[in-house]
Amino acid sequence: MSTLALAILAYIASHALRYSRVRVLFREARRRDARLLEAHLTSAWVGALLPYRLGELARLSQFISVAGQWRIGAAAYAMEKFFDAVFLLCVSLLALFTASSPFPLGSLLALLAVVITAGIALYATAEGMIEWSARRLLFAPPSPARMGLLRAVAEARTQMAAVRTTVRRRGLSLAGLTAGIWLLDASAFALAMASPARLSFQAEWAAFLTLLQDMLRGPLGAGGERYALVVIVLLSLGAAACAVSWARRMFRRLQGRDTARPPYRLSFASPGSPDE
Repeated sequence: MSTLALAILAYIASHALRYSRVRVLFREARRRDARLLEAHLTSAWVGALLPYRLGELARLSQFISVAGQWRIGAAAYAMEKFFDAVFLLCVSLLALFTASSPFPLGSLLALLAVVITAGIALYATAEGMIEWSARRLLFAPPSPARMGLLRAVAEARTQMAAVRTTVRRRGLSLAGLTAGIWLLDASAFALAMASPARLSFQAEWAAFLTLLQDMLRGPLGAGGERYALVVIVLLSLGAAACAVSWARRMFRRLQGRDTARPPYRLSFASPGSPDE
């Protein structure tokens, strides 16, 4: 089998793991698997096409649509990106320290550092900020706005406790899936760009990290001729997303259930719920 075929298989496998990671965040429901797969494929397709990683807005929108509530969708998206940032920062630092010759990763490292710092700060301080807001609102003059804010604070308290429960119970699973995703992505890039005779893991990792930094500036980065594999996968992802969407709508019409369903639930529904 050629290295290009292996690269395509590795890239498809990485998306299978990405979908599995989303299913870890979202509670399994047989009738919602198609919708969840559609959301992943559509957001991945749009995300790879748009420059400056603007496609991440499409993924956030899809998560919110699947969850049915913006807080739940945003929490799932933030957790996914935090685990990505932690793994990529570790790999980037390892590549820089072990590289035989320096290569620039300033923009990528800065972005990863910002994401991780913001995530840790929010995780560490959110509970205290929520409790402080609740105490202030309890002594505020009665008003419709105060009641609305109190409900929002109560929802935020429940959501934060649920996020902590998810990290405690499923953090290792999310970390393992994240490592597998990026190892497969890097392997796909290495197999597509190099022949077996000159395949160098260290060199290809450096090139892959440089590619990620380049993609901050455009849909295919600088030197798009190197990324034919990405174009192939983009087309397949777009076709798959359309096929899943069409099959899902046809199934619902045949079942006579072409109506809105209750919001999809995340795995971190409540801190006291049994782990399924």
